[in-house]
Amino acid sequence: MTHEQPQRTLVFAHHADEDHLAHESTLQFAERVATRTNGALEIKVVSNNALGTIPRVLRDLREGKIDMALPPHDRLGVHCPKFGCMSLPFVFDNYEHANRLIDADLSDWTTADLAEIGLIGLSNWDWGFRQITNNKRPILTPDDMAGLKFRVPPLPHYELSMKLLGATPIAVDLPQLVRVLHLGQIDGQENPISVILALKLYQFQKYMSLINYSYGGLTHVINKNTFEQLPFIQQQVLREESRAAAFTLRQIMKRSEHTNLELLVQAGMRVDMTDIRPFKAKMKPAIEQLGPQFGIENLNTFMELVEKHGGS
Repeated sequence: MTHEQPQRTLVFAHHADEDHLAHESTLQFAERVATRTNGALEIKVVSNNALGTIPRVLRDLREGKIDMALPPHDRLGVHCPKFGCMSLPFVFDNYEHANRLIDADLSDWTTADLAEIGLIGLSNWDWGFRQITNNKRPILTPDDMAGLKFRVPPLPHYELSMKLLGATPIAVDLPQLVRVLHLGQIDGQENPISVILALKLYQFQKYMSLINYSYGGLTHVINKNTFEQLPFIQQQVLREESRAAAFTLRQIMKRSEHTNLELLVQAGMRVDMTDIRPFKAKMKPAIEQLGPQFGIENLNTFMELVEKHGGS
């Protein structure tokens, strides 16, 4: 089948490194959209913050300077606080718990909020549970965090979480993480396993503790005006292929975490399974203290959804 010349090219910007599974899923999405529209709709994927930091990309997306993005729930939460609730500490037991809430309720709960800032959500993608690493000592209890400087994303709930554990939070955007580790300006950081491997953080971090303290998700969003200008059939293709890419990423990420841990160990990292109960107890006040930031009503509704979808 011969493809037509693209009738329209949509720019899809994201922050993942090209070695990350999320980038592979964006390429799957782009390829499938081109195939299903017979080349009439082209997706130009721009990775690794090449068009700027996440806040800048979100600004440009809302202004229509780019067409699609894949912001983390926590960064999207700056504009739509409901998304910020998703990354609160220790609210999800595991991937299945988070995925049940996402699949059943997250889109319906947030559609109107996205529309208010000029966006439409196509689907939600996994990014991974955040783990803690450092170059000083094994972290087996919260007491082991005392006195350590930890890089966190520049968002209040991560800073508060590290303070509650006794560490000193240092807010650094992801593109600068490798540089500050290389310079020795921080002792540790927290990120999903896939990010730790993709960025080769084992070069600077000796110890990892698996505590799954915060679920990381992404939302595939498109500028509302861009979306509404497309023919209905192309809108449907975007929605369907975004969901398909999200499903592929979810399955691959779950299967790959054990392998990725083995690769990190082979690269010289010590990986400890820790008792999360004392960490969870220390971070418990964070949810109450962050209520005003996310909105008390939003937070209460979110915790009801968390309870609704809990259990095995």
